[in-house]
Amino acid sequence: MKDALPRIFAAIDVRDLSRAAELASQLAATGIGLKFGLEFFVAHGAAGVERARPDGAPLFLDLKLHDIPATVAGAVASAIETLEPDFLTVHVSGGPAMLEAAMKAARGSRTKILGVTVLTSLDDSDLDAVGQRSPVLQQVVRLARTGLHVGLDGFVCAPTDAAALRATVGRAPILMVPGIRPAWAGKSDDQKRVLAPAEAIALGADHLVIGRPLTQAADPAEAARRVLAELAG
Repeated sequence: MKDALPRIFAAIDVRDLSRAAELASQLAATGIGLKFGLEFFVAHGAAGVERARPDGAPLFLDLKLHDIPATVAGAVASAIETLEPDFLTVHVSGGPAMLEAAMKAARGSRTKILGVTVLTSLDDSDLDAVGQRSPVLQQVVRLARTGLHVGLDGFVCAPTDAAALRATVGRAPILMVPGIRPAWAGKSDDQKRVLAPAEAIALGADHLVIGRPLTQAADPAEAARRVLAELAG
């Protein structure tokens, strides 16, 4: 874990503002961070994030920006000006010029730019369907090398790719890992490459993103405390 930020970020991936604020309040009280993604952001914008986020709660703004360099630079600058997130995501597949523009826009702020490699919902057959003939892991490593070359602060990757990615990028870059499913949480829904929290940490993850096992629990705060206890033990 780097920069004293929480090891766990809860994915507040709901559209309803009141429900998002309720979940954020319950989960932030346990000391974990909050991730707001595209669904919530499109519905409510930066103002909605401000309303739902408790004061001082660590923020991961997961927008997965991917556009021409000038547009991404402007979006990064706007996100930092309005919310100053701890983490903000861009797609590494946007290319070196786009990544460099994002890093330049974030310079001087506390915001760390994380590169998304291959989404956890994709497997080898999905990549083949869109013309990427490499296995998932090979594509993850290729994209990571591109991001490392331009100085990204870290990467988002599936837990099953964490060990190979850590071996590629070294210890310094941050690894933010979604696709986390505690053993007691049941099926993995739409994510195809998943691991339990302690397994992902052992493979090199710095921070974990956990969604449904927390947000759909009968007691979200108790579920968060259960994961924290498992990691502490």
